[in-house]
Amino acid sequence: RQEDTALLAKHLKIPLNKALKKYTIPDPDKPGVLDFKHIKPCKFYDPAAKGCKLYSARPWSCRIFPFLGIYGSEDRVKVNESCPGSVETMKALTAAMEEARNERLSPGAYSYEEIRAAKVALRSALENV
Repeated sequence: RQEDTALLAKHLKIPLNKALKKYTIPDPDKPGVLDFKHIKPCKFYDPAAKGCKLYSARPWSCRIFPFLGIYGSEDRVKVNESCPGSVETMKALTAAMEEARNERLSPGAYSYEEIRAAKVALRSALENV
């Protein structure tokens, strides 16, 4: 997300073009989309403090870690399996979705519009994380 790079540049007090060059790469599958470079270990992780050096300006992908959004898809999420909590959360979400599907087949189930409105509200809440 371009706003992630702008926030990073502002936090590091460097020009946006320098942040783009140093920390992003073009996505080979999506023309015009930039990905953050995968630098391991993370360049911004401070082992002494056991935390992120730019926590308040961290990119969206770091904010939602270990859940990794799949761009271009509103109904898919990828999970970093190294985090047991995220795996358990995904199992719970999957069970809840299955229950919602079953309820949808019964009278009085949520309408498509209600489910879509709930997704929009969830996305909005996640953007404020």
